[in-house]
Amino acid sequence: ELAPIYNNTKDYLSTEEWSFVEKAYLMSKTYHQGQKRKTGEDFINHPLRVAIELSQLKQDASTIIAGLLHDILEETNIQPIDIQKEFGDEILFLVKGLTKIHSLHHKVKTRKQYHQNKHYLENLRSLFLAASQDYRVIIIKLMDRLDNMRTIWALNKTSQQENSLETLDIYSPLAYYLGLENIASSLEELAFPYAYPKEYKMVQKYVGKKYLELEKS
Repeated sequence: ELAPIYNNTKDYLSTEEWSFVEKAYLMSKTYHQGQKRKTGEDFINHPLRVAIELSQLKQDASTIIAGLLHDILEETNIQPIDIQKEFGDEILFLVKGLTKIHSLHHKVKTRKQYHQNKHYLENLRSLFLAASQDYRVIIIKLMDRLDNMRTIWALNKTSQQENSLETLDIYSPLAYYLGLENIASSLEELAFPYAYPKEYKMVQKYVGKKYLELEKS
């Protein structure tokens, strides 16, 4: 299961760092045992995929470890002191930063709230950056959202649209801000059909029509 991470990081992670990556995976797998995602898959698959994405971006060991543990405080009964004992202050700081961001983005639940206060969205973006105090927290959160968007089909229609609008309004701009153009583009492609279904169908129809015209010419 960890082979993709190892292959992506073997050139720059030390043996000691890799042992901590393995330990983080085992901790995450143990505490998330029995939990399922809305897709029906084992929960551990999600943090594992997040960590794989982080390794593809050549992130450091601490970021990958925090990626493996990013949901553990929210979804399990583990205590912060347990993370601190096993991985130290830096990893705990990153994981707690992700938990703090999780609580922040739930303050805006509907598109209506975005329009009621135009300044609130910009303030929320600033809060995301300020709350993290470390760009690595944002990168982990972006990989978390990317994986969630890839499985958005498992949510109900209301959640699909709300999460997609939030992705377009907050997460994609943050990715561009950090210079992660490919991630930003992927987020937009995944979110647009659910955020603006009517417009998406119109675009599909238009593109299909133009393709047929080219085929005939």
